[in-house]
Formats: sequence, C-alpha cells, structure tokens
Amino acid sequence: MCGIAGLVSTAPVDPEAVKAMQGTLRHRGPDDEGFYISADKRAALAHRRLSIIDLSAAGRQPMEAPEGRQQGTYNGEVYNFQALRRNLEASGVEFRSKTDTETVLAGLSRRGVRSLDELRGMFALGVWSERNHELFLARDRLGKKPLYTASNGKSLAFASELKALVRGGVVERCLDPEALLSFLRFGSVYEGRTIWKGARLLQASSWMRWRGGKTESGSYWPNSLRAIDPMSYREALDRLRSLLVESTRLRLVSDVPVGVFLSGGIDSTAIVALLRMAGCPTIRTFTAGFSEKGFDESSAARRTAEAFGTEHTSRTFSADEVWDEIPRIVGAMDQPTIDGVNTYFISKVAREGGVKVALSGLGSDELFGGYPSFRMVPRLLKGSRFAHAFPGGERLGRFLLRLPIVPASYRKAEILLDGQPMVHRAYEAVRGLFPPEAVRNLFPSAPDTQDSIPTPAEIEGASLMDAISWLELRGYMLNQLLRDTDLMSMAHSLEVRCPFLDHLLVEWMLGLPEGWKSLAPPKKLLLDALEGKIPASITRRPKRGFFFPIAVWMKGPWQKRIEEILLSPHPGLTWLNQEALSGLWRRFLQDREPWARVWAMVILRLWVDRTAATL
Repeated sequence: MCGIAGLVSTAPVDPEAVKAMQGTLRHRGPDDEGFYISADKRAALAHRRLSIIDLSAAGRQPMEAPEGRQQGTYNGEVYNFQALRRNLEASGVEFRSKTDTETVLAGLSRRGVRSLDELRGMFALGVWSERNHELFLARDRLGKKPLYTASNGKSLAFASELKALVRGGVVERCLDPEALLSFLRFGSVYEGRTIWKGARLLQASSWMRWRGGKTESGSYWPNSLRAIDPMSYREALDRLRSLLVESTRLRLVSDVPVGVFLSGGIDSTAIVALLRMAGCPTIRTFTAGFSEKGFDESSAARRTAEAFGTEHTSRTFSADEVWDEIPRIVGAMDQPTIDGVNTYFISKVAREGGVKVALSGLGSDELFGGYPSFRMVPRLLKGSRFAHAFPGGERLGRFLLRLPIVPASYRKAEILLDGQPMVHRAYEAVRGLFPPEAVRNLFPSAPDTQDSIPTPAEIEGASLMDAISWLELRGYMLNQLLRDTDLMSMAHSLEVRCPFLDHLLVEWMLGLPEGWKSLAPPKKLLLDALEGKIPASITRRPKRGFFFPIAVWMKGPWQKRIEEILLSPHPGLTWLNQEALSGLWRRFLQDREPWARVWAMVILRLWVDRTAATL
C-alpha cells in the first residue's frame, strides 16, 4: 500500500511540483520512495512505499515493466497476483521481483485494459509508456483506493490524495458549490466531483488514457450482473461459504503481520471465523473502546477473542483524548466528511499494536441486507405511492411530515412527494443528511439542484433488494466508508483489506434470488452459511454500528468547544447562514435534530480553517 503521484504534459514538466506532491504522501508510504522522469522530460512519476509484499529494494517504485518501455507507480494489493504471474512466466515474461506491482505492469504491457478484468484486489495506478508518450490511469472495481486528477488541457496531474494536488500547485483552494451541496445533502462529496473546483476523482472501476493533451476514458466493470445458475438454498450456502473462505485466504497474502478490526458484532466476528476456516493459526485482533454505557463494544469483542483464542489488544479512549486528536483527524481528510473518527482510532490501536495490515468487515451490511435502508426504502416507496394514488395525497403527506411531533430525520421523506416515487429517491431520503429545505436555509446561494444523487444504471430493471444493495455499494460505502477508511488508516500507515468486497463475491451475491436476500433476520444468508462458526451470543445481539459516542460528548464535555466553533462568525464561511446554524444547535440541544447534522457543520468549520478554503 502506497502513495502515488505524477504529472504529464505536452511541454517539459516541473519535477519539483511532483516532488512536492510526493512529500505530502509520506504517511502513506514511510518505508521508501522513488522518482522517475521520462527522457523527454514530459512525464514525472513519484511513489511513497509501505512495504507489504517483497520488502527488498526490488519492490521499489516507480517500477519498469518486465519487458521495458513502461514505468508504473502503483498503490494497492492484487491478491491473485501469484497465479497471474505463473501464467505470464509460462508465456515468456521474466520477473525481477516478487511483487504484485510487477505482475500488474506485465499484464498491462501484454493485454492493456483487458488485463484489469483479471485483477482481484484494490488498486490505483499510473503507467507511462515511453514508446507511445501516453499515460494510463485506473482504479479498482469497488473504489477502495482513490485516484484524484487535475487537468488544464495541456497537462494532467494525478495523486492518491487531493492534498498532494494542492501542494503541487496544480489545484487552487477554491470550493466547488456543487460539491459542497453534496456534502450537506449526504455527509460526503459524491464521486466524480471533489470539494475543489479544479480536481476530479477518477470513478471506481474506470480507466483513463492521456496522450498529447487529449483524454479518453471508460469503465471495465461490471460487464454484466446476471442471475446465478439454478441451485437449492443449501447448495447456495455451500457456494457462499466457499467464496467467503477463498476471499479471506487471498487477503492473507503478506510479508508482514496481519490483524483484524474486532468490534464484537457479526461482521468482524465472521472475519475471525473465516480466518480460522482458512487455516490461519495465529490471529491478532484489535478493539477501540470507551467508558460510556451503551456504546462500548470492548467487552463483547473480548468475549469473541476468547472464544476464538486470538491475541487480543483493546484500548479505551476518553472524550478528552478523542477531542485532542480531532485536529489530526480533520487534517487527514481530503474533503469534509461526517465519518472516519472510529476508523482513525481503531487504526491507531492496530498500528501501535505492531501490524501493517488489518482486515475489516466492510461490505457485509451492503451485501447481506444489514442496514435499516433495506427495510425503510420499501416502506417509503409504499407510502409515497399511496400518497400519489389519490388527489391531494402529496399535500397531505407534506402536512403530516411537518408536524412538530415528527422527528426531523423523517422529514427527508418529503422529497418522495415531488415527482414519481423512485428507488434512488427513497434511498436518498434514508441516507441523506440535510433535506433540500434545510440546505437552502444553511446555504442560501446553493446551486438549485433538484436531484443531486447519482443514479447507477445497474439498478434499472434490478430487483428492489439488489437495487438497494447496489445503491449502498455505490453510495454510502463508496463515497464515505471506503474513502474514510483509506484516509484514516493511511494516516497511521496501515493497510486495510475487506474480504466481503471481493468482486466475485459481490457479483455472485447480486445474482441470488431476491427471496433469499429478504429473509429475516437481516444477514440470515451469512449467518446460515457460517452456522456453528459464530458464537450464539454474537448472532443474538441486535445490530450495532461501530460508533463513538459523539452525540453524548457534544452535550457533555465537548459542549462549550462546539458552541465556540459553531456560534462565532467565520470570515471563510460568509456564504453560511449563521442564524440557521444557531437554530440547528438549539434544536439539537432540545433533541430535535440528529447529532450528525451538527457534527457535519463542526467538521466543515474545522476543515475550512485548516485548508484556508474559499468559495
């Protein structure tokens, strides 16, 4: 796992700009660095290395492809690289290292874009062809590794983090109003745009080719999502179990110690169980806890660790300790986001515990229907269709939603009363942060965007459960969970791997009959596949996210600090309606606003302070 950066141009590039970007990425790769500039001085690539596979100097990047004429800088892990390497060796390729990087470069040299179809893992890469004077960029299917770009027509810069593009002088600190609107609507900036006007995020499962100032791009996945071959429920469970064990075993490929984030819930416990099933003799688990009643998961995690005989490390954090780290957490953010605090601290525990790689249960809720959205979206669709079915129903619905007794979070459902009820709009009502009316109050000059959530083409014609699953994968997970996991783990020079997000497992799960995926209780498929492998004390526990007690702290030890941040005017936030912000804080103290909305404004203020952003 690493940090990558580069710059290509129709004229000689400034190598110092690329070296500045490289320096910004040191935390992503503290073990080594490398730099390459082309013979014609029109391309420069940089790399920061976190050594995971082949720790020798042979793994240094930028790396030349085995057959020459290409230089690559690569961030990621391809878990099936050894099988791919054997095939390439059989065709005459001679390798100089034992890295997956060289395997990926050899495949691209031989098969071009088509070679991406063979890769199982996470990656972002930039490859310069001396022969064609061409830059090739690509990202993994699920978007686990980021790749930001900035272009002025004659040049193209890329980097693992937005901060690097700013540091290299290729992007100005000027906020994009559309991106800011996305943050207010969803708690994160949705893919494609970035918070800075001059930068873009290469979309997941996409590639880009630059040559002579001209670019072309495309997507390589999913090629198709099809139903699985007919089989019984028991046969499906056997196949699911096999896929889960294989995915977990692949993610053990490493020349350094591997650990597990353990919360005490079903997902992380399943990872530990799968490691045992994969034959892993020694398992190291890590937990971050706190003393607030109702939030601390450390005791449940400890019981799981004892049941599986893991080497367990747990650390408890106080409200003051967390607050002291907030400046560093905000500093790790490329863009404002309401998530990531939990990942920052569990990554801190794991890295200080001596591992460079940790496995996470991310993806389980999205695939196995663990989120409330799988129940709430169908209900909202049913209710909105009922309202549209008779004259005046929409008007009555708005009246009812605006009654004082209706929780503020429920009022987002009002967007379903405008236009035809659609799955992606119901999903937005569930996952959205601020409803459109609240956004207009906070941000009076916001762009008049009626439908800001992207609608994946894959949900057209899909079953309702599959549509929700895909929206979660391409919405909340892609734009918030994976992005925050990357930044917060790399802030500690830690690589995070997600067995549930193997693309073959995702494709297979999306091809299952809808009736199997809607079985109660949530995650029944996973629980049935791992029957007898997960302790009953875990399977009987109600679902709980891994959350820090931020809402409790904001009304307790953090209250004065939060008020100082929110209620004092700020010269960089003149576009923000201070009166609306003060009202938001008052309603939160009266338990009439969700804590996440207040936290979003706190993060935005701190992030603007740190980045000197302007609108």
